[in-house]
Amino acid sequence: MACPYFQPGVSFWQVATGQPIPSRLQGATGAATSLAYSPDGGVLALGLDGKPKVWEATTGKPRPLPFEGSDGVRQLAFSPDGRRLATVGKSVRLWDLKTSQQIHSLKHEASTLCAAFHPDGKRLASADGEGTIKLWDARTGRELRTYRGHSDGVTGLAFSTNGKWFATASHDGTVRVWDATQTARDWHGAEARKVVQSRFEKLLFRDKVVASLSDDAALGDEVRPVALELAREWDENPYQIGEAAIKVNCSPDGRVENYAQALRDLEFVCRTVPGNGAFLNALGVSQYRLGRYREALATMEQAVPFLEEQGYSIAGGNPGNLAFRSMAHFRLGQTEEAHRFLRRYREVMTHPPWSHNEYAKSFLREAEALIDGKPAKEMLAK
Repeated sequence: MACPYFQPGVSFWQVATGQPIPSRLQGATGAATSLAYSPDGGVLALGLDGKPKVWEATTGKPRPLPFEGSDGVRQLAFSPDGRRLATVGKSVRLWDLKTSQQIHSLKHEASTLCAAFHPDGKRLASADGEGTIKLWDARTGRELRTYRGHSDGVTGLAFSTNGKWFATASHDGTVRVWDATQTARDWHGAEARKVVQSRFEKLLFRDKVVASLSDDAALGDEVRPVALELAREWDENPYQIGEAAIKVNCSPDGRVENYAQALRDLEFVCRTVPGNGAFLNALGVSQYRLGRYREALATMEQAVPFLEEQGYSIAGGNPGNLAFRSMAHFRLGQTEEAHRFLRRYREVMTHPPWSHNEYAKSFLREAEALIDGKPAKEMLAK
């Protein structure tokens, strides 16, 4: 068995006899600061003149790494399968030894001093000069957890053989042992949370999101269970649901089933957020879109004091309220009331901000088309 000795240069020694043997490493010159053998002994990595160098141990043939920058190399660590190399300097760089390409750069706020792979090869821990330890997903480069407790730099780090623990040694004179276990949410929580948030923004309701996640094979067997767990805990956002329903109601050319869904959504919102004038008025608009004109008038009249309290009523009224009350009266044959509300609506529309509001302008065009007999579209799609 040959043992390398370093600083300066690299020398090899026969362990059994203690005698030096010739080095086969081509170009292994310069100040050597660190070395590591791959687990199978087939590859030797050195830190030479602040840069990592890799050789095939048996032939001495170099494997160049395209290392750039001035990070320096304090320590080297191979993954358990020997396919990746971690170089420790200002940051920790991970290298794919098959392609000789850097795959990740893992950074602390302070310079890193040491690193070690978890026995499963999926994780890597690194520690810095301020005593902070981080656990990383070695496959994606994502930070999984941060550990703090040392008051000075951490210079040594090692995992237990079962991977449940790791120990750190520090300049503060202590050795600490840390829990390295990871739950499925620790591993995949960040990715799953993004997926769940996106689904709720689109689908709005928990049951729809859960059904969507359950049927999505593209999520994979690791992320999907975490996403489903998060979705079942996620709070439905009544404001988001209400805003989506309001957008449906704004168009006079929508489909009946869409108006019906908007009505159900707004009924839920008004139960969840009682006394909200905008949502209560929107519920009345849904009732109007579905031809329930008397209910619409009662609901929108109920919304008026809440609209005024919340500042939605300017210069004597709210366009969305006045427009649909005027049209509901007209649909019921109450033309005098319809024209009265339309006059108030036109007056309100001469004042900012309504005079510049596109939705308010579209409601005015719809009301005038219906009440004044201008060319009109069918108000409710068949």
